[in-house]
Amino acid sequence: MQSQAHSEAMDMKRWAADVYNHLGDLGYPLSGLPKTTAFTKAYESVYHRDGTIREDVDLQCTAALRTAGLELDDLQDDQIEKPRARHYYKLRSFNDIFGHYTYRYNQQNTDEEGKDATTVRFVDSENDATIWRCTTQNGRYVFSTPQKTLHLGYVNSMEDSIQLDRGYTWGAFTLVRNDRYATSTMSKDGKYDFQTEYSTNPKSYRTNRDGFVSSDFQFIPVPFIEAIVPGQTQPDNVLPADGKPLTVEDTWKEVYAAKAQRLNNLSYSRSYTTTQWQPLYVPFALSYADWKDHWEVARIEAIRQVPANASGAGQKIEVTYRKIESGELQPNHPYLVRSLQTGNQTVSRTQAVFSPTNEQGIAFKDGATIYHLCGYYTESTDPKVADKASLLADGQFKALKESPNAQRTFRWTLHASDAQGTLQTLPQQIELVEASDRREVVGTLRINTEEGYGTIYTDVAYELPQAVTAYTVIEADETQGELTLQPAYEGGSVVPPHTPLVVKGERREYTLFAPASDAPAAVAPQGQNLLCGSATDGMTTGPSSSTEYYFYKLYYATDNLLHKRQLGFYWGAAGGAPFHNAGGKAYLALPVAQVKHSRGFLFPGHPMTGIETPVTIQPSKGAQGTYTLTGIKLSNQALKNLPAGIYIINGQKVVVK
Repeated sequence: MQSQAHSEAMDMKRWAADVYNHLGDLGYPLSGLPKTTAFTKAYESVYHRDGTIREDVDLQCTAALRTAGLELDDLQDDQIEKPRARHYYKLRSFNDIFGHYTYRYNQQNTDEEGKDATTVRFVDSENDATIWRCTTQNGRYVFSTPQKTLHLGYVNSMEDSIQLDRGYTWGAFTLVRNDRYATSTMSKDGKYDFQTEYSTNPKSYRTNRDGFVSSDFQFIPVPFIEAIVPGQTQPDNVLPADGKPLTVEDTWKEVYAAKAQRLNNLSYSRSYTTTQWQPLYVPFALSYADWKDHWEVARIEAIRQVPANASGAGQKIEVTYRKIESGELQPNHPYLVRSLQTGNQTVSRTQAVFSPTNEQGIAFKDGATIYHLCGYYTESTDPKVADKASLLADGQFKALKESPNAQRTFRWTLHASDAQGTLQTLPQQIELVEASDRREVVGTLRINTEEGYGTIYTDVAYELPQAVTAYTVIEADETQGELTLQPAYEGGSVVPPHTPLVVKGERREYTLFAPASDAPAAVAPQGQNLLCGSATDGMTTGPSSSTEYYFYKLYYATDNLLHKRQLGFYWGAAGGAPFHNAGGKAYLALPVAQVKHSRGFLFPGHPMTGIETPVTIQPSKGAQGTYTLTGIKLSNQALKNLPAGIYIINGQKVVVK
């Protein structure tokens, strides 16, 4: 029986591994859905992480995998990963002629080409393919460049948009006309017709259903950095090909990157009319060695309201900064910069990473007021705050509404609110003040999440910044998909070296100082701590070399069950394998035997995403199907034998007591 199970596993390996390794990729099922979660669990009961067949595989396991695979065939078009707006793609036809794969690539040179079916062109070389920018329009897709729009004859000769349905093969799509006719039977020379029956029965008449030549289409993602450069009104891909240098110009009107792009050489060029402090907000790291001959750079450490004069009359804002004379600037973080001389200054670095352009902010709390520094990659400020925001220019803060055209790309603005988010009016007088203390700086703590969570690990002792609390992780509950945190240090405490921690505070950078000479001795946290860490970049390792671990990294993952992004500790690499950890960060290392197939864990008291008020009920028989918060199916019977906790039942969060 085991040899038969092994044989069945061999027969399924190709298609099963293809789906497993590409869940969430373009044209494949979304990850996190109940059916994809069931498939993942079934796959991992048959194969190891590296794809080899498990020694203990049996016919029950292979049958479960086959069933889970068939269940995926019933997924709907909106449960497949589709092209994303503002991303760039090449289009290719996927021809399977007598089992021999042939790809041909769309090439269109003018806007008129393709409007007639006889002028649609597919070529053999991918290098000659047109690169298209994707946008969406009423649920349909438009692919264009600044000069032309994709037209594919019968598909959209009279309009610009196309509907995309899932294809006959995973990773591919069916192109659908406005009248629900679908492309069909592409020939060897790239010509195709349309299938009228598709409009009444899409599943039965998926492309190539009755033919030996497939006409599925695939969109090939193209790496991109999008910008509107001077002289243009439409965005375009400015990422150079073949490892050529990229010069980021401060005159770009808009910049967007969805994924990190590695560059052999990157330069940032900016013109300065004065040597006063300016705002700086860029999507790439820069080291002190990169900027020291051109700039001074400072980190903002505090913002507070103080009396405007010695008599106590009136109020002003003090923005306290500290110059940075070592280390790196982080991407998507607000800093101060001033040039050592006027004119155009260019800083460069090799082996750079252009990060996703996140227009996020950092916050400083002063009493009941919260001050926000918000970065921008456009020349437009968020209209919700524009009337209350101030902009720094030439060392002086001025109200943005008085200079509405002053906002520039790669800058940040300042505004204030109360704890409920109601905007406050800033005092007219806002001053930059340099930090006066000269304590020894031993590092930087960066909290980059909206919820205020981060991790830290150092090889030196340090004083935990005020208003930051540090925790150990003492339990990872697989059933509820939740972590248990234990407070370990309050702000002002001394933390010993080699202590991995979860931290919580306002989202921003904090300077870490060496403990004062008269500070109490550092004390290690009490009890179990499931966190590990590394002071330098490197692969994750577990506490014991004799135990197999899953490794989890702090980041946001999309909960497809609730269609919301949630912060938690999730696998940092496929299958929970070791991943490359950034120096100074902590991670979770959990024994495989303890957590089985858990891909992630949420924080305690996490937001009730998607439902304002959870329903609280006592266990009883009810609707079919119960899932953990991380998408793992527990039972077909909704509330049978469940321990207390929070579950997903019929798409609704339920608290079981």
